Amino acid sequence: MTEPVSDTFPLVVAPAVVAPAVVAPAVVAPAVVAPAVPTPSAVGVTPSQTVGPYFTMRLGDDRDRVLVGPLSAGTAIRLVGRVLDGDRKPIEDALVEIWQADAAGHYAHPLDGGVDRIDGWTGYGRSPSGFVTGAFSFRTVRPGPVPHPSGLLQAPHLNLIVQARGMLNASFTRVYFADLATFNALDPVLAAVPAERRSTLIATLVDPASDHPDRQADHRPDGEPGRRPSGPDVTRSPDFRGPPTYRFDIRFQGADETVFFDV
Repeated sequence: MTEPVSDTFPLVVAPAVVAPAVVAPAVVAPAVVAPAVPTPSAVGVTPSQTVGPYFTMRLGDDRDRVLVGPLSAGTAIRLVGRVLDGDRKPIEDALVEIWQADAAGHYAHPLDGGVDRIDGWTGYGRSPSGFVTGAFSFRTVRPGPVPHPSGLLQAPHLNLIVQARGMLNASFTRVYFADLATFNALDPVLAAVPAERRSTLIATLVDPASDHPDRQADHRPDGEPGRRPSGPDVTRSPDFRGPPTYRFDIRFQGADETVFFDV
């Protein structure tokens, strides 16, 4: 007798499969060693940087020294002087800039009458100092009194800005006029300067025909032919003997150093 075929199958139990343990290799971060910082003694000191000389090479146009024009009102004047160092030797290739009010005491400024004036007045000029003499000069008009924030009037004056080789910051000073002593005595800015130093801010009247350095031949030390980039050269000014001439030297350092203002 044949046994019936069962439609069931014997339970086959698969053997347990155990996955092998995977051990990640230890990752060791490389040691970061900071680079050695060189000491100043190992590399030396960074050389200092100076400004210029380049003023005369690019800013030496004689027209920049003339502020007065055919429509300018007031008294035409001439300002001459030299820029001197602590040993009172000429500072060559300095740049002297001027900013002033007109004869009526108004600046060419949006807050004081505007800048587009029919007389062409700007109140600004610049003059490089001569390579040999350190001389500079301007032809302008004598300014009128201008208001002070306190409500008082300031004496007629010129504002000068001086830049030179080796100077990273400009120096600011003023020029008052010796023949306007009454105005000067009432000026609130001049009154704030110690009495013994006020004379360094006063320009004196001189003979226009005097032998001022800017009347002398002034040229590059290397004698470059065909070019006179040294700044003032009054032989080009046919009216040299005309307007009153004031002398104002700008001195750096020393007992008689020009007073400079922190502005």
